[in-house]
Amino acid sequence: MYQSLKTRQIVSSQNKLRLSKIQKNKGLKKRETIPVDGAVEKGMGNVDQHILTGEAQPSEKIVGDRVFASTVLLSGKLHIKVDKAGTESVAAKIKNILNNTTDYKSSLQARGEHIAEQAALPTLVLGALTLPILGVQSAATILLSSFGAQMRVVAPISLLNFYITAL
Repeated sequence: MYQSLKTRQIVSSQNKLRLSKIQKNKGLKKRETIPVDGAVEKGMGNVDQHILTGEAQPSEKIVGDRVFASTVLLSGKLHIKVDKAGTESVAAKIKNILNNTTDYKSSLQARGEHIAEQAALPTLVLGALTLPILGVQSAATILLSSFGAQMRVVAPISLLNFYITAL
């Protein structure tokens, strides 16, 4: 299906567009969501790309510029040569990556919590043994610096740091 769309241009009278309804030699009008990845063949316009790039300002697109699915044409009119559509589009790939990242986060956090739970009993025993020998301050130090408690805090912070680095 995607092969037949490679040389077609986009038209839409709705925000959501079925790829089978793309018509040849029609332009994308303002306030319409761009349904495919491609290059501008004709026209010019301002495109809101914040959903993909996070940019607050619209990007001006002219002939030869790349446009991406899930972005919105704010003003102007564009004729777009389709490069990728559906699951091949950049927006679909980003969605897939984010879904996989969420699953990975859950499994990584579960592993960290499991390690923390296993470390709880040895930490309590060591703290209890330290109390009569070295006193309250030393026992409190051991209990508060336990590996398990730190894992519960460090695992989510590490994931947050990873997300910030990736963006």
